[in-house]
Amino acid sequence: MQRLLALLLVLGLGLAQEATTLAKIEADPKDYYGRELWLLGYLWPWNAPAPPLCEGLPLARKNAAKTRSDPNFCDGTRIAFVAELPDDVPKGKGPWPVRARVVPAPGGGWYLLILEVR
Repeated sequence: MQRLLALLLVLGLGLAQEATTLAKIEADPKDYYGRELWLLGYLWPWNAPAPPLCEGLPLARKNAAKTRSDPNFCDGTRIAFVAELPDDVPKGKGPWPVRARVVPAPGGGWYLLILEVR
C-alpha cells in the first residue's frame, strides 16, 4: 500500500524522471548510476532516531557511507546513507519526494546524492 501511495504522489507531481525504491536500487545499483530518480521517504541526520516507519529496516546492500556522520534516507523498504542533506530540507514529519542520483562510492558500493527535496 505504501509503495502505491508513493508512486501516486510522485506521479501526481508530474515528474519526468523515474520513480523507484531503495529495494530496486539495491538489486542492481550499477543500473542506476548517474540517473536522476525520485523516491518518497524520510530524511534524518545521523544523530537522530529513525522515523517509526523505518525502525528495524535493513541497510540497503552495498550502500556505503562517505563519513561516519552521513545522514539517512528511508523509503519504507530499506535505509540508505546519503552524501549530505540539502539546506532546503523541509521541516516536519514527511515523507518527502526526493530527487536523487545513485553515485558509486570509492572502494565499492554506492550512496545517494540528494539533489532536491519537495
